[in-house]
Parts: sequence; C-alpha cells; structure tokens
Amino acid sequence: MEETKIKEMEMRAKSSANLPVEDSGHEQTNTIDLHIQNKRNNRRFLANRVKRLEEGKIKEATRNS
Repeated sequence: MEETKIKEMEMRAKSSANLPVEDSGHEQTNTIDLHIQNKRNNRRFLANRVKRLEEGKIKEATRNS
C-alpha cells in the first residue's frame, strides 16, 4: 500500500517536471532548462515592476496595505 502511494507520487512529480515518466531522474536537463527559464522570467518580471513603479503606474506595496 505504502509503496504504491510512493510510486504514484514519484510518477506525478516526474510528469509535472516535464520529464519522461520512465526516466530515473538522473538526466536533469529538462529541470535545469526550466530553472533557467524561471530565472529569466523572474528577472523580466522584476524589471517590468521597477519600470512601472518609476512611472507611477503602481505604488510600492507595504505590509499593511
């Protein structure tokens, strides 16, 4: 019972990471590509956010707002 749950979770994790399901996870090229893409998107998001802050389109968020 426990083993099937663990296997199921591993399969789900691998499919959500865009890896082939039968892949053992040693080949991490897809994961690394996703990581690089994520960093680029974050950088772009932050750059656009700073630009909008400077233009006054959005105001800086505070904890209590």
